Amino acid sequence: MEGKLNVLNVIPKKLKLADYDLGQTLGTGSFGRVKLSKSKSNGKYCAIKILKKAEIIKLKQVDHIMNEIRILTLIDHPFLVNSFLIF
Repeated sequence: MEGKLNVLNVIPKKLKLADYDLGQTLGTGSFGRVKLSKSKSNGKYCAIKILKKAEIIKLKQVDHIMNEIRILTLIDHPFLVNSFLIF
């Protein structure tokens, strides 16, 4: 991937959920919701997906969620969302 900026190299390593102001809910699903968020450090907007971990474990969906995380982290396409950070 020569010539492409790897965003994982420019994101500070010690980010926490407290570094963001959570805004309105953009969508909901079976295991959580997606909220519009604003970075306190640079003012940029992003979406944060908040999952109900206990529900995921209870319904034995851990493998599915881990696959989703893996795919969204690896994928690079203009029509799909990018996953930059996981807490």
